[in-house]
Amino acid sequence: MTDVRSLNHAEKVFLAGSMRNILCEDSAFTEAEMKDLTSLSRRLHFHDFESYLDEFEKNLPDDDAFRSEATKITDPRAQRLILDALYELEVRKPTPENERDGVFGMLSSLWKLAK
Repeated sequence: MTDVRSLNHAEKVFLAGSMRNILCEDSAFTEAEMKDLTSLSRRLHFHDFESYLDEFEKNLPDDDAFRSEATKITDPRAQRLILDALYELEVRKPTPENERDGVFGMLSSLWKLAK
């Protein structure tokens, strides 16, 4: 995995929101998940994560807007970086493997990429 400096502005906004969505899928946001998010943001050099998340929440308020924006992420390298980051968060969740069909599954399918 590389870092977010290779992403354009729209891709960073989408990544920030996707990271939040992955962790909020089960409606619980734990202290451990916050630590995972902080750690991953640092490794990705995503120092301005909060500002991108704020923009995501302002401009993509619902699932339809999220899915529409996902179709605009067309660079395969950006898609892979986003999925790799989301996978790191997804595998830490206490969700059985066969139930992992939320945000990560939707994007994998849409972009025709697998982990």
